[in-house]
Amino acid sequence: MARAKSTARGGGKRPHAGAYPGSIRIIGGRWRSRRLRSSSDVNLILVLRRFERAAAEAIEGRLNVARAAVGLRVMFLLEGEIAAAGAAFAQKFSDIARRRRVLYGEDVFAGLEVPRAALVARERQVLLNAELGQSQIQRRGNAKESERHDADRHAV
Repeated sequence: MARAKSTARGGGKRPHAGAYPGSIRIIGGRWRSRRLRSSSDVNLILVLRRFERAAAEAIEGRLNVARAAVGLRVMFLLEGEIAAAGAAFAQKFSDIARRRRVLYGEDVFAGLEVPRAALVARERQVLLNAELGQSQIQRRGNAKESERHDADRHAV
């Protein structure tokens, strides 16, 4: 894969002529600091104008090497899927809208508005999951306490 020429605005050479990227974004922890952290993967979003299987197969080997070398994780997304993905994965795309760096092309996430209702629904889901986990811990603790009480009672 040819390296994209980096500029302040994120423009540059086309990384792979057959991939038709509309933009390339790096997201997550690694890009925020100058030092690479071993505890963070490298997360890329390749936003494509169109998908062509032959182009994807042509870069598959290089992506596998990058996965092994730096923990690269790539999300492929068509330009027309951005709004639907933002609504379906509200928490993730809200984070992407706030924290990202353009490596190539236009900033297609600049105008992304994640529906508030989707964010609220996701937060409720996270809270419910935490509540369920906490109640399981409490039930296990109560069961162990009851077992100890029974053992103490029978020991006397």
